[in-house]
This record gives sequence, C-alpha cells and structure tokens, in this order.
Amino acid sequence: MHSSYYEDVKCIKLPINRFFPYMFVYAYIVDGLLIDTGPGHSKAQFGRILQEAHVEKVAITHEHKDHCGMAKWINKHFDVPIYMNKVKRGRWSLNEAFVVGQVKNIVKQYPEKIELKQHTIQPIYTPGHTRDHTCLYEPNKGWLFTGDLYVTPEPKVSFWSESISKHIESLRSVIKLDFETVFCAHQGIIKNGKQKVTEKLNYLENLQLQVVRLYESGYNERGITKKLFPEKARLERLTFGAFSSLHLVRQIIRSHNKHV
Repeated sequence: MHSSYYEDVKCIKLPINRFFPYMFVYAYIVDGLLIDTGPGHSKAQFGRILQEAHVEKVAITHEHKDHCGMAKWINKHFDVPIYMNKVKRGRWSLNEAFVVGQVKNIVKQYPEKIELKQHTIQPIYTPGHTRDHTCLYEPNKGWLFTGDLYVTPEPKVSFWSESISKHIESLRSVIKLDFETVFCAHQGIIKNGKQKVTEKLNYLENLQLQVVRLYESGYNERGITKKLFPEKARLERLTFGAFSSLHLVRQIIRSHNKHV
C-alpha cells in the first residue's frame, strides 16, 4: 500500500490481490470523502488511513469487489453514509452477485450532490463497464474521478458483461463536462485527462466501425478477434480470460445486431 497527495486529494494505491501484486487499484480521499474502498484484504492498514483522514462519507463508483470490497467492514467500524448507484441490475456473474449481496443493504442511493466542507461533488451516471457505474465530478476544481470509465485510451479487452455501446455513450457525456484532471481507479492521476478520455472515445468509435465492417463482410467473432487482436493482451493473461478481446468484439456485435 502506498499513499501520496495531489493538491488536497489523498491517493492510496492498493494491490488487488495481496499474493500477486501485479495489478493495482486507487482509492481517493478528498475533504472527508472516500472514493472507492479498494479490495477487502488491507483492513488494518487502510483502517488507520481512514481514521487519520477523518473520513465522513464514502462513494463507490461501481459494484466490482476491487472498488467496494471493504464497504461492509467500513460500515461496521465507521458510522458514515456509503453511497452507490442502486440502479436495477440485470444478469450478474456469481462473483458480482456475491459482492452486491454483501453491500446492497448498507449503501444509500447517490444524492444529486455530495456536499463537503470545501467541495461539492456531483455523481455522473456512466454505465457501460457495469450497469451501476458512476463517476464523481468536482466542477470548481475540474476534477473527474472516473472509476473504471477510462483505465486506458486503447482497450484491447473487456469483461463479458460490459456494454461497449453504453460505454461510448458515457464517454460522450463526460467530455461535455469542464474537467482537466482525471483520477483513474487503475492508472492514478492523469493531468491531461480530458484529452485522454477523448482519445479513448475516438478509439472505441473507430473500433466499433472496424468490427461491424468485418462482421458484415462475413467474419465471425473469433475471426474478427484474431484479425484485430492477433496477440493476447497482458490483462487477458493475468485474468485467465475473464477480460478478453473476444468479449470486446462480441459485445460490439451484439449491440450492432440489436439495432439492425
């Protein structure tokens, strides 16, 4: 676990898996608000950080366990409200269903604004990565806490339950906001954030066109995947295929077929 500051935002870098520290997630604390809790395996050390920072409220960007894994523990040890987008969800994986089952009774629906002592945070609904995904926007500072909306400008993989079309819509919506600094849950602080988010939007829109053209010319899902992504991405190898290029291509084709 490593912590640092950017302006008055405390940034905490946490390993997603304590035994295989190859992938990391960031939690952020600003003005008494904790944004994402990280996974559930660093309770003692992370608990001290929360006490020292005088955390008064918690905001969870989405239901994946690397973002809400400590919510139940925080609810037990800290008398603070925990906010999450409690939208009606559809089909889950077994892992997601377990996580949602752990937190659904302890979280509150996001208010229109989260009022802090020195900042006002606006929840921005940004589905795609998950159905409940929510970014957090500080308009006076030009800060956007993006959860997993950004992560990389050129994604080569996705999770099976993602919606690429909704992800594109969400990217289109956030670039209308006046922000410059992105606080990404996996890449940390990105100072030219609006430019990078725009690059991701352009990439996904272009990828969508390429996949549809190949599909309409006769390629199947696996053929398109092999042509556009001839080598497996590192994340696909690290997650043993939970995130894959085939999922990414398949989601684009499914969305296309729904609108044909």
